[in-house]
Amino acid sequence: MPSNYIMGADVEYEESIISKIDKAKTKLDKISSQIKSKEKVKDVIIGSMPWIKSNLFNIGFNTFGRRTNPFYATDKCTSCRKCVDNCPANSIKLVNGKPQWGQKCYQCTACINLRPVSAIEYGKTTTSRGRYQFSDIDIKS
Repeated sequence: MPSNYIMGADVEYEESIISKIDKAKTKLDKISSQIKSKEKVKDVIIGSMPWIKSNLFNIGFNTFGRRTNPFYATDKCTSCRKCVDNCPANSIKLVNGKPQWGQKCYQCTACINLRPVSAIEYGKTTTSRGRYQFSDIDIKS
């Protein structure tokens, strides 16, 4: 699926996003058929260095990558509550009309990407990056 992790890199070009979504639709049709027919399927792409990525990188990410202190709301914040209402960790609260982050974060990027305006940033890394949410993409089907 398209990456929405704008703390790591800018959003993809719309053509790339549409291509990935089209491939996913085909894959979902296949998966649906496999479920209906109760097929036993092992459809996993292991990739390179799986142990290192699943263990060592995971330790680093969970230790350093899930910090909430870099999050902040700019003056563009409209107090819409989308960040609060969509946080799966229930970690964001509005204080004087501005979001404040608790300690728990899944790095889902909902608070950054689900917005009426680009009002939430993560340190300096996201200030020049786009935002992605599925509903912004013009999918033809």
